[in-house]
Amino acid sequence: MSSKSRPRGTYKAPVHRALDPLLIFPGSQVASKPERDVNHRLHALRGEHFRHDLNIRRALAASTHATPRQSLPYAGPVPKSWVPTTESHEPDLDSPSWRAGALELFLDDEKFTSTSSLNSEQGRYGSSMPSLPLLCVRALLATYGSDAESISALRPYLPPAARRILLRDTAVYEPLSSGALAALLAPDGHAGGEVIIVGPGQVMKSELLRASEPAGVEGEANDSHPREDAQEGWRDDDDEEESWDAPTDGDLYTASGLALLRTPLPVRLLPSLPATLTRLSLVALPSPAPLHRLPGACPLLELLDLSWNNWLAKPAWGEDTALARIRWDRWTRLRVLGVRETGLDGDSEVLKGVNEGRWVDGMEVVDIIA
Repeated sequence: MSSKSRPRGTYKAPVHRALDPLLIFPGSQVASKPERDVNHRLHALRGEHFRHDLNIRRALAASTHATPRQSLPYAGPVPKSWVPTTESHEPDLDSPSWRAGALELFLDDEKFTSTSSLNSEQGRYGSSMPSLPLLCVRALLATYGSDAESISALRPYLPPAARRILLRDTAVYEPLSSGALAALLAPDGHAGGEVIIVGPGQVMKSELLRASEPAGVEGEANDSHPREDAQEGWRDDDDEEESWDAPTDGDLYTASGLALLRTPLPVRLLPSLPATLTRLSLVALPSPAPLHRLPGACPLLELLDLSWNNWLAKPAWGEDTALARIRWDRWTRLRVLGVRETGLDGDSEVLKGVNEGRWVDGMEVVDIIA
């Protein structure tokens, strides 16, 4: 049987493919398909780990003949939005939120809850919906402005309750200038029985408290009786009851609340403080004050707020602190004492004398808020 001869030049040699060394295991010639898949994945993971390590160390990639150096430079500085912000524990004393918290004890009065300018997030004042009188006061300020001339023009048309709302709202959100504050407090020296002075833009002056004394203090030479006659002149004799917004003697001649925020309390003005004060707030005073003189000047205090005064925990005069020199038994009506952010707590040795002997004398125990 003759075999057919193969044409010359058409012979094809068998192709021997090179085996991947990674696919060869000891004791076997060629890895199976599942083993090849596992090795491919391990190889890919090693490559990703290598590139990730280069990125972390900001190392240059391996140079090649095609790209001997990096084609693009690294990015510039990290954007500010990417940088984590460090939370500062120092409060912003110029922010409305801090002023609202600082005046919280002073403004926390049940009689003025409905007219408070603070919302529920800043204090315990119920609903966050502003009251109608507050909206009216804000509309007037937005229309006519809050400068001294505008306040002086608006004041005669505002009843004492509205002036108190204006004073509270501006003290928290936008403190008035010294001239505008004087125009608001004139001529009685207070707005609805309250005086709030917010520093450092406002300074306590004797002119602000001069009209806060009762009519008989300055004597008959000051001609205070014609003022009462003038109030009686425009009243209708047929009206037995006064109008709801008619000023009373207490609104005209007495002040019941005084708040100093970041403004000093001059020693020379201590005798000028109204003896009718029931609420006194001395918050974040820039310098120590002689607190031991307050029981004689303000014997009717029910609230005393001394928060944010770091000098309370340090000796102020000699070896004694300012609180150690106070005769607490002279304040028979004191109910609340605020010492927030002063370095003192309710168990401090200097505060143990506040309620000493009050049970025996039948006086109300003071609530210390630290």
